[in-house]
Amino acid sequence: MVDVVDEEDRVVGVTPRADMRGLNLPHRTAYVLCRNSGGDVFVHLRTATKDVYPSMYDAFFGGVAASGEPIEQTAHREFAEEAGVEGAELRFCFKEFFEDDRSRQWASIYETSWDGPLVLQVEEVESGEWVALEKMVGLMNERPFVPDGRALFLMWLGQHAARHD
Repeated sequence: MVDVVDEEDRVVGVTPRADMRGLNLPHRTAYVLCRNSGGDVFVHLRTATKDVYPSMYDAFFGGVAASGEPIEQTAHREFAEEAGVEGAELRFCFKEFFEDDRSRQWASIYETSWDGPLVLQVEEVESGEWVALEKMVGLMNERPFVPDGRALFLMWLGQHAARHD
């Protein structure tokens, strides 16, 4: 079950995930940007069986919050499921509404630094690679990137640049 939210991110109902996807209802998501100590970003290819944006690249691990699940818990759960990393320190970056013809979501963005092994979930992640931060925008222009991940990464990049000026 998934919480349906309004334009202010207030819960206005609960629905099965399939109905949320089928009706494109607004919901909550959490995403984790994984960077190594050298600042590289882990980019992965989603499997062809994903229910939204299959066979596209993404810079975030993450997904839909379960009904009543605290959003930071969603971030930890999704990072553990998709990357095999438990107990990583996640830093909250921002929350933003994203909308297109496939998804309407309040996305909470986190980042982490991780140099340990990643154990990719074969049901959701086909492959992955570390990409230098300065090459990310070019890579997003060369490969098919998920629309939400692309938009949210560019927002993160703008904030990251502002923090380091």
